[in-house]
Amino acid sequence: MENTFAGRGASCQTHVNAIREIEKAHCLLQAIDDTLGMLGQKTGDLVYDYLQKRFGLMKDEIPARPEAFSKGLLSLFGSASKHLEVSIIEKFYKKLGIKFERTENFNFLNCIFALETSR
Repeated sequence: MENTFAGRGASCQTHVNAIREIEKAHCLLQAIDDTLGMLGQKTGDLVYDYLQKRFGLMKDEIPARPEAFSKGLLSLFGSASKHLEVSIIEKFYKKLGIKFERTENFNFLNCIFALETSR
């Protein structure tokens, strides 16, 4: 009987973790949409189209492949991509209720991966 209960608990925890990951992915995509929306709807659509054609990256894959997303932004916007990444992270963290403090050594991927280890 005890093993059955423990098995359900582990399953429940796995389910809760999966829900948290889905919520984080949704918040990240919203933050990206909000940031790209500042450039205009058509520009945002063109960015997603570029990422798909050039990097094989579909919009819904971005949370699982942030490296490809960051690389795509750099390829498309050059050094200006850093400003977009900062805006995305600021919006993303705000949606999650986390205070974001930009450092001199800001790194988009480190900000994404830090959430994986902290939550």
